[in-house]
Amino acid sequence: MTVREAAPKQPAVKVQTAGSEQPMDKPQTVGSEQPTDKPQTTEPEQPTDNPQPAEPEQSTGKPQPAEPEQPSDEIQTVEPEQPSDEIQPAEPEQPSDKPPVDEADAEAENLQPEQSDSTAEETEMLEETSEGPEFFSVPQPGEVSETTPDAPEEKDGLIYVNGVVYSGYYLDSAGLFCLVSNGTAEPFCGTVREGTEYYSSADQKMIKLAKQTVYVAGKTYTGYYLDNGVFYLVSDGAAEPVFGTVKAGTEYYSSADQKTLKLDSQTVYVEGKAYTGYYLENNILYLVSNGTAEVKSGTLNKGTKYYSFAEQGMTALPDQTVFVQGKIYTGYYLDSRKKMYKVKQGIRTLHTGTLKAKAKYYSYNEAKTKKLSKKTLYVKGKVYTGYYLNSQKKLYKAKQGTCTLHTGTVKAGVKYFNYNTGKKKKLSKDTLYVKGKVYTGYFLDGKKKLYYVKKGTRVLQTGIVNAGTKYYNYQAKKTGKLSKDTLYVKGKVYSGYYLDAGTIMYSVSDGTCTPVSAALNAGTSYYMYKGGNE
Repeated sequence: MTVREAAPKQPAVKVQTAGSEQPMDKPQTVGSEQPTDKPQTTEPEQPTDNPQPAEPEQSTGKPQPAEPEQPSDEIQTVEPEQPSDEIQPAEPEQPSDKPPVDEADAEAENLQPEQSDSTAEETEMLEETSEGPEFFSVPQPGEVSETTPDAPEEKDGLIYVNGVVYSGYYLDSAGLFCLVSNGTAEPFCGTVREGTEYYSSADQKMIKLAKQTVYVAGKTYTGYYLDNGVFYLVSDGAAEPVFGTVKAGTEYYSSADQKTLKLDSQTVYVEGKAYTGYYLENNILYLVSNGTAEVKSGTLNKGTKYYSFAEQGMTALPDQTVFVQGKIYTGYYLDSRKKMYKVKQGIRTLHTGTLKAKAKYYSYNEAKTKKLSKKTLYVKGKVYTGYYLNSQKKLYKAKQGTCTLHTGTVKAGVKYFNYNTGKKKKLSKDTLYVKGKVYTGYFLDGKKKLYYVKKGTRVLQTGIVNAGTKYYNYQAKKTGKLSKDTLYVKGKVYSGYYLDAGTIMYSVSDGTCTPVSAALNAGTSYYMYKGGNE
């Protein structure tokens, strides 16, 4: 409620209506109010020889008592009085340096309380037609101001709440969330915690946030959001730290930069932070460095920890595992030290055996799948050189992985790798192999010496070998047949005289025997068969 200033402020007495024990709602006078328990009356104004023309006429009648049970909202005006225990006649006012009071204000002072015909509407009309400066009544401690507005006001570009310049969070009528400082509002960008109080223009009261909320330019945000180094995915203001891979070029709002940016590269986040370590997503293993991921190719040891997107936590590998292009690998795998492995579901074993030409394998050093150019023998993952006995007990001679079935005699003590036992061994005796197999039969070596061989053990042949007998010809690398009966002495085709076990003397020419039917001179040399092979 507003009142107008009519005269210098002096202490005044409140006027109470008859029979009423309560003071008026706010009877205002130009002077300060002094409460009194007794009704006060005013003395008739004494005439003066020098009346002041600028002052309004004072009332000369006795104060009119108010009607009982008829309260009035109109302003009760009385003459300024000096505080006293006794009623004093009103003194004439002295001239003042203050500007003269407006006539309309003087008339307002002379208004007497009216009977029940006076209404609040008439009072408001009087106030509206009054001129002069306006003042707002300020409630004293303990008072309740019925005229204080609940709704926020905006004056001079500032925000007032309950008549006071506001500072704090503020939700305007357009739904814009602002941070107000000394009445000045700025759309808020950032995160506001659950339970934070803000003034709602629509509700005209203080409200608490139901949940932690992200705002950008005063609006609840939806999208990717970076705050204090943590990357969030925000949906209608509700933020959750990002777990997973975000593509290059993805837009996000940066709290620090106060603007929207784009990711320079595809980035892996765990709990909202750029991740470093092994990371498994969609069954593909990545090696991640500061958020930048590369598919993993190589062998990881048992117990290696990695972050599993599916399980949303750290996991350890149960076994040593081979990955190729991020996937658990099955196939042949050549590692960085050029060892060949055979891999099944990521579990690797050093390969021992022969790989065919064009067999596919993954080369770690070249980071791609290749094909063998030739048939190659590996022993414990390495290209092999030496003797090699395979699972079928065939003996190979290998050189730089290229192996051939061995034909020939291998001396006692020679080392060979036995596939079935998985280790190297030594031959216990000289052994003859033909096409990798331990040989039994006649064998003609490279010097054209004929051997009789039994289970690889050979002896030089002495005696007649019948026509049609098979033998293996080392030089021809094939099995042949004798075209005629042939006499061998210590493996060689014999020429000369030969006395067999039956004491028959033969004349032999290039292995062909003819019985002797004539006398031999004394001293003639001959070979006497003693039995068995010599």
